[in-house]
Amino acid sequence: MKATERHELKKSELVKIMEKAQAFFQTHGTKVLGVIVAAIVIAAAIWYINNTARIARQQAMEQVLAIQSGRSVDAKPEDLRAIAQETSDEKISALAWKLYGDALYNQTLTDKDAKVKELQMQAEEAYNTVIRQYPNETVLVAGAQLGRGAIYEDQANWNQAAQVYQQVADNSKLDNTGLREMARTKLA
Repeated sequence: MKATERHELKKSELVKIMEKAQAFFQTHGTKVLGVIVAAIVIAAAIWYINNTARIARQQAMEQVLAIQSGRSVDAKPEDLRAIAQETSDEKISALAWKLYGDALYNQTLTDKDAKVKELQMQAEEAYNTVIRQYPNETVLVAGAQLGRGAIYEDQANWNQAAQVYQQVADNSKLDNTGLREMARTKLA
């Protein structure tokens, strides 16, 4: 008995801890392994979902920029609308709506009278979408307001155009963007 006690006293603390750990893993090893595997699977799923969303945002932005720069020759305004509706990224969606409105407005400059009113209404709705749904995108909202102002000018609705231009001209958040100056020029 005394020899066992002496032997027990001589064991280091590390050995005791190792023995306890070994006993624990013999009893609960399967559960611990299951928790570790579950954590790895959850981490992999989260990474996959985030990576997929990031890739989708990147592709949407590339499509918008390709259409805007003219690299996508066969692109139509409806492509921008589809991107705006499908993407979950607010900046990309706001930009796509703004460019969609611009594309429709640009068509009014070359199309026949019968189609102009319809295009103006669609362009104004696209601009209004940017203004209503993305108020934090200050530059894009101002661009949409300028687009609405141009439509009002084309419709000879001078008071509404001036009101919209005045809102942009008075917005101090637009300093150093050139948009305030553009609005002031329109007001002059």
